[in-house]
Amino acid sequence: MYSDYPFAVDSIDPHGVYQKKYPTGDWMTSKQFFEQVKAPFTGLNLVDLEDTHRGLLLVHNGNEGFFGEPGGYRQVLSMYDSWDESYWERVQTMAFAFVPHARYAHHDRLNAALDFNRSLLAVASDAAGEKPELPPQQSFLDIDAPNAVLSAFYREIDGAPTVRLYEVDGRSADVRLSSLGNMAAASEVNLLGDRVSSLAPAGDSVKVHLRPHEIVTLKLDLVKARKQWRNLDSYRNVWVESGKKEHPQKPK
Repeated sequence: MYSDYPFAVDSIDPHGVYQKKYPTGDWMTSKQFFEQVKAPFTGLNLVDLEDTHRGLLLVHNGNEGFFGEPGGYRQVLSMYDSWDESYWERVQTMAFAFVPHARYAHHDRLNAALDFNRSLLAVASDAAGEKPELPPQQSFLDIDAPNAVLSAFYREIDGAPTVRLYEVDGRSADVRLSSLGNMAAASEVNLLGDRVSSLAPAGDSVKVHLRPHEIVTLKLDLVKARKQWRNLDSYRNVWVESGKKEHPQKPK
């Protein structure tokens, strides 16, 4: 059996019995009782049952609590915790998918779960409402190593696009990170954003080496994503004129 947690997928062997304490009334003064919690484990996005030939992958959108059972598991869909007193979500929405498969690598499991939970929809139209022709697929960033996962792409306060990659299969990878448009510069940074080393991009891509299970953060100078500084005073006529619009008179 396999499950995932932040930045990793791993085999699991749920076991153990643990005590969870609950109040019977007011949590400070009432008598308390104990529940036996048997073989608990978590799956952030997925749980996969697999034998030597095939498997059944469960992906979900948020119900992370599970209990191990002989030959399988149980999933916690909802519960009331008396420590929460009167708090209770009476209406809940959940989503799941079951994916039968032949033998999967960790990146296959994780990519199936991420596709389920982070589906993207792009719609483009011109002023007349007609949809222009789009390529079959296109991404602002692309990586060519199957065992590398792109987990974050955001802009720092200083305006620099920042990318976070990690290796999920437990084997090293030479990754080519490609962008839509030229990449003028690239550097590896630590968790504080301080530069660790400079990289040498070529055209629209840069090569990165990932050690097994390594997490790498990069700062990029992407020409198409450069911050555009605007002088608000030069657009004064836009917001001044907008404030002068006459409102229609109310009928008497």
